[in-house]
Amino acid sequence: MSQPAADSHAADDYVHDDVQAVSEYRSVSGMAVLSLVLGVVSLSALVTSSLLIVPLLGVIVATLALRKISASEGRLVGRTVAILGLGLSLAIGAGVYARDAVVNELIATEGEEWALAWCDLVRDGELATAAELGVGPEVRQPFDDQLDAYYATDEEAIKRMEAFKNDVVIRELIDAPAGSRVVPGDVVLVEPDGLGGYAMIQAFELVPPAGEGNPLRFQLTLRRARLAGLGGSAWLLVNRTAAE
Repeated sequence: MSQPAADSHAADDYVHDDVQAVSEYRSVSGMAVLSLVLGVVSLSALVTSSLLIVPLLGVIVATLALRKISASEGRLVGRTVAILGLGLSLAIGAGVYARDAVVNELIATEGEEWALAWCDLVRDGELATAAELGVGPEVRQPFDDQLDAYYATDEEAIKRMEAFKNDVVIRELIDAPAGSRVVPGDVVLVEPDGLGGYAMIQAFELVPPAGEGNPLRFQLTLRRARLAGLGGSAWLLVNRTAAE
């Protein structure tokens, strides 16, 4: 007759253990797992900066996951996973941002030097060369002794030169009194153009000698175009605008 009692105790122990196991069950945070996935996918931002949104989302999701895990009083696990996802997103995002900042600074410095040299061409009367630098590098005329003749004989080139000379900024640069200087101002924009190159806008000021007129403020829009199949790049002047 003692066997049923033993079975009863065994059943009670089983039920007790089962309830204990259920009460101690903790689920893995889905947001923590998602943050790790976003951290890994953040590597895509190394290819194109337009995907910097991915590490940003990774940081947000990981932060929310850590808050939910802390507030769950032990019902959620995955803190280590969330921290790993957060670390990946932060490291990759910060690395891409720093890389882009350095590249943009180098592009801005190169573009400014090119723009100042272009202004010198106009002021020195090298108008054919300056005008041709507003043409896409793939279709430019050679910069040789024939360039002036091209702008003097080709019908389309003649029209382009007339419009070039009548531009406000060009006219001011040509007519600037001796001793005038072009001073670079703020860089308004430097960003990838989506074609493997960069677009840049920068402010400049044409400052005449003291007592010989007012400064002319203007903006130059430049493009650093990638040369297809040649593995290089070339600058061109896209637009010039006198400030009001």
